[in-house]
Amino acid sequence: MEPNLNNQVSQKVIPTTKDAIVYIGILISLIVSVWNIINVVFEAINKAFPDALNNNYNYIYSFDSLRWSISILIVIFPIYIIISHVAARDIEKDLSKKDLGIRKFTLFGALFISGISIIGSLITTIYFFLGGETSPRFFLKVLFVILVSIIISSYYYYLTKRDYTQKSFIPNMFAIVSVVLVLGSVIWSISIIGTPSDVRKQKLDTQRVTTLTAISNQVLTEYKNNRELPKSLSDIKIKLGYGTSVVDPVTNEEYEYKVIDNGLYDNSATFVTNVTNVANCNYLLSGCEVIQKPAIFKLCANFESKSDTMKNVNNYYDNRNSQMNDHVVGRNCYIGTITDKVFKGTEYNFMTKE
Repeated sequence: MEPNLNNQVSQKVIPTTKDAIVYIGILISLIVSVWNIINVVFEAINKAFPDALNNNYNYIYSFDSLRWSISILIVIFPIYIIISHVAARDIEKDLSKKDLGIRKFTLFGALFISGISIIGSLITTIYFFLGGETSPRFFLKVLFVILVSIIISSYYYYLTKRDYTQKSFIPNMFAIVSVVLVLGSVIWSISIIGTPSDVRKQKLDTQRVTTLTAISNQVLTEYKNNRELPKSLSDIKIKLGYGTSVVDPVTNEEYEYKVIDNGLYDNSATFVTNVTNVANCNYLLSGCEVIQKPAIFKLCANFESKSDTMKNVNNYYDNRNSQMNDHVVGRNCYIGTITDKVFKGTEYNFMTKE
């Protein structure tokens, strides 16, 4: 009996530093991959099935989140596949490594943490559904979470029972299914958010919309102060503030600006120059006058992409110039009409697409 006992003790394998690094790496890379592929698919579903409840700020944030998740997946998922393959090869060479404590911890830890992540995703999905999220988005997200859960749980349960003395096609099948799932999700997401070239064009167009919005607001301010539209953009570029230019970010050519009509106002009422006379007027220096004929100007710019109001919108806190978010590829012009209501600040939508 004693030789057998000594033989059992001698067969006990102590994990090496390599074993620790490999199995901890498997656990971490699996968790990161699962979390990010769920985020990628969820955000892609959100874009494929737009919901009016999504405000513009959240939509801008979601695209940044989507790009981060894709970047992480592209780097971390191949690492997971490689080190999982290394661990399997080590066990095939030395079957005693199947009983390593750190391996068992990794297998059951992966099952537990992946399960928690998936449960958390389901809870979040149900929460948004109860908050009014559209049904197609809800059901697609639930189906994807269930699919991921089945794949991971089935595979890691299989690993706890696997006989490494027998050849098996299951690990290779799991690797192929995982690669197809991740690659398909990434390709689908990129097709939605656009290629890097498309994203660059969209960002440049967003910058153009921001600049045109600032220019139109400054033109209105100048008209209120001077009762006359600026003759050119050179007259207002200093007043636009730091970081705002009157030239296109790519061509460095000045945006097209044209005065169509300087308008006509009636200043027969007492001109207000001090606070004591403001009581009979709506606004200091502007409320006592009446715009009889609107002042009209035109702004034009060349855009590189077709607008998507859910994707390229900027100035989400201000809808006064929302028409500038409507553009096609090429030259787009917008007409600014300063009516009496705009002049007095009771109406804000004064820009329309030509």
